[in-house]
Amino acid sequence: MDQQRMENFIEDQIRKLIVFRGNCNEDVCQWLYNTETVFDSVQLQTSNKFLVVQSYLIG
Repeated sequence: MDQQRMENFIEDQIRKLIVFRGNCNEDVCQWLYNTETVFDSVQLQTSNKFLVVQSYLIG
């Protein structure tokens, strides 16, 4: 996969992440598992995980 296609794939996968609001009907463990699965699939570096996850924590 060329560099541009890889970057597009990574961006698409990260955009699919679901926002976590901390509501009582949300499962934080499941949300973390799903988020980490996406991060692993795109081989996101640990330092970038912190930056990305901030955008998906609301409330």
